[in-house]
Amino acid sequence: MGYNIAVKEAVKRGGKWTPEGFLYELSGGDWSLDFVNTVDMRPTPSPKELLGTYDDVVSWAGQAGVISGKEESSLKRKAARIPKEAERARRRIVRARECLFQVVSAMVDGRAVSDEALDPWNRLVREAMAHLELAARKDGLAWRNAADSESLDYMLWPVIHAAVTLLTGPDVPRIRRCASEKCDWMFLDRSKRGNRRWCDMTVCGNRAKAQRFYRRKKKSAPA
Repeated sequence: MGYNIAVKEAVKRGGKWTPEGFLYELSGGDWSLDFVNTVDMRPTPSPKELLGTYDDVVSWAGQAGVISGKEESSLKRKAARIPKEAERARRRIVRARECLFQVVSAMVDGRAVSDEALDPWNRLVREAMAHLELAARKDGLAWRNAADSESLDYMLWPVIHAAVTLLTGPDVPRIRRCASEKCDWMFLDRSKRGNRRWCDMTVCGNRAKAQRFYRRKKKSAPA
């Protein structure tokens, strides 16, 4: 048994700003895919980093359900006391995300994962496993984060473990990359026909529809 990973799709359009902070779109279907999706417009010359501060990292982890609300508040208070260490932790977490993105990209594209990507990924996997343990539950056993909850990278280890479970499991053929040329978000295609193309129909899907309409209109316009 593994973590109880909740799939949350209430927030659309890539996420939105609120008076309480940024709300992330969590439409990847797995913690690990929602994690790699914390960069918007990745293939463009101006990608948008959604984990620009350590508080962003913690907010994402809280919204995704990786950590509890109590753990989220505690980590934010600690980060406020030691901002330089928090920023170093954020950079480590972002490097881990980019490493995971390279691994997932290769698998989705049907390419062999290079040693350049796999070696640092395996180091992360070994470190993650050192921070995990099995805990008894009524229905059996489940993984539990055994790291110090005050550790600034506390939220990373369950995400790495979720990625390992996904990338070695039966859902690998369901992993998709958004069909938009401006988006590299990943998601699990759980549609009945297995033909989902867009990370979010309200963003990339509608953008593609608008572009097709424009091309048809331009083609049919009189000279």
